[in-house]
Amino acid sequence: ANSVLEKAKKEKVKPKIYDSLKTKTKTEIEPEKIEDSLVRFASHFPEVVSRAANEKSPHFVATYLVTLASLFNNWYANTQIVKKDDVESLHRVAITSAVRIVLENCLRNLGMGVPEKM
Repeated sequence: ANSVLEKAKKEKVKPKIYDSLKTKTKTEIEPEKIEDSLVRFASHFPEVVSRAANEKSPHFVATYLVTLASLFNNWYANTQIVKKDDVESLHRVAITSAVRIVLENCLRNLGMGVPEKM
């Protein structure tokens, strides 16, 4: 995620989520299923941490971390995230930034350090 965000910074592509993307027609923007799954899955982080704390079972966070990293890796491998002058690119950089934050929080919750690059 860090390398994507560094490239976006170099290309001057700033993260931004556009509500207006939802109103465009399918021919203008064809949302990829993996992107939707990634965003949905990343949004479950608070519930996963809460369950892990309530049940004193950190493996829930570890399993979530591995699954999220796998979903991101799949999306990254199949998606051009940074593309100058592309509205979708701004949105995808924002998703990348959000996923990075969640991955970092997972690692910290497990008492692990956060590597700069993998």
